[in-house]
Amino acid sequence: MGKGIRSLAETVDESEIVDLGEELNIPNIGITSEFGIAGKYGDFALVQKKISHRTGTEEDGVNNGKVIRYRTWMEVNPFTYGKTVFDMFDNYFRYTTLYKIKKLKFAGIEECKKIYTDVKNEIYKAIKGNKIDNQVKEYCDLLDEISKLKVKVQEAYAVIDEADKLKELIRTKRAIIINDTEPKKHREKKEEK
Repeated sequence: MGKGIRSLAETVDESEIVDLGEELNIPNIGITSEFGIAGKYGDFALVQKKISHRTGTEEDGVNNGKVIRYRTWMEVNPFTYGKTVFDMFDNYFRYTTLYKIKKLKFAGIEECKKIYTDVKNEIYKAIKGNKIDNQVKEYCDLLDEISKLKVKVQEAYAVIDEADKLKELIRTKRAIIINDTEPKKHREKKEEK
């Protein structure tokens, strides 16, 4: 917050804040209780759970006008987007290790190594805990199959191009052969009367 600007939660006493347990923008895949992966229109986003506050409206009934606490999953910047779930695990790894290492003060390499190992283990638990092992395998198999199909399509296009060139060569040669084998038509002079 900027200097002199207070958040909504700071304007009232903590005891006056109502927590209805609302949670918005819940991600598709949970990495930890604080981080997840949300599918977007054409890619994935790394999201983090944040506590937010809003002023109650008429729809909130008895809580109209009160400060309401809720949780929302917000995109993590700058490690937000990626094309695959694996990109998101990589983004989570980079974001989390950077965040934890920035908290260190003149630490040794062992502390850094522990951070890297802990984050790697969190990712492993997330993959195993969410039972996306089979989904990940199927996804990898699908990507592999798509790559193989793309190669086969390129090979097919190359064969078609070659066939088109051969067809044109045959037309050209045929025209030459026909020209050479047809009897030449000579013009005869018409007799004068």
